Amino acid sequence: MGLGECMNKKFKVCFIATKLLEGWQDKQIIEAIEVPRRTYFRWKKVILEKGHSALLKSGHIGRPVKQIPNQQTINKILKLRNKYGWGPAKIEGELRQHPIKGIVPLPHNRIYSILIKHGLNRPLGYQRKIWGKKRFARSHSMSLLQADFKLLDSDLWMLTFLDDHSRYILASRIFADATAANAVAVLRAIGHRFGWPEQILTDRGVQFWNSRGEGLTKFGQFCADQGVQHIVCSKRRPTTIGKVENFHGCYDAEAWRFGSHGAYIHHWNWKRPNGAIGYKYPAEVFYIDRKT
Repeated sequence: MGLGECMNKKFKVCFIATKLLEGWQDKQIIEAIEVPRRTYFRWKKVILEKGHSALLKSGHIGRPVKQIPNQQTINKILKLRNKYGWGPAKIEGELRQHPIKGIVPLPHNRIYSILIKHGLNRPLGYQRKIWGKKRFARSHSMSLLQADFKLLDSDLWMLTFLDDHSRYILASRIFADATAANAVAVLRAIGHRFGWPEQILTDRGVQFWNSRGEGLTKFGQFCADQGVQHIVCSKRRPTTIGKVENFHGCYDAEAWRFGSHGAYIHHWNWKRPNGAIGYKYPAEVFYIDRKT
């Protein structure tokens, strides 16, 4: 019989508190008292924040008490779903990162249950493919911008410059033609407002890259004149500029809810939580994490 089998739950809590003070490692404590890792780290968090006595006085050491959402919380969840079409994970991130008085932050599975109850879930009908969870991003804002043109349903072209670190959109404009001159004009406006980025990443479109190798394009030369390194992705590798491509997909799915192109860009930067940055708003991260 192991040591953990001889302990009741209250004794295990006291054991954890004692061994943490003695400098034991988490792995050593878990092996000694034989509790699941999730349970141990939940108890440890309470012990470090409030002391082990708070955990003992709570009268419930096992699973946390299930929170019951009030009507105000349910109404907020339904409003976010109906207004923006957000999924349970994005709604959870919004409620936790930007708390509102009277609103109870719920886990995404509880939010999903609420959406099902009100007939607002949209099952896919097929198994979602998982590409991997490791994300690659620069450590500071303005270290790298991703830029790309997108052909809209109106036969107009949308050019977007997106910050690789924060997902903040520095500029997004619509033109009749996808030309290097338009790309230079937008980049010049970005430089005057925000300063020049260290690098810019684009695809091999003719507006950005000379595929014949006969010198730089107008865009490439402008980048060189400003001391900005222009990087192009490999052939047939659209995922290299995946962050701006993701924005394009979100634009197709969500922009129709807004009255204008500018209104959606403002929503993306200042009101739309982004899961890749901990469900914060891109503007929050962009202005805090600037390198200079």
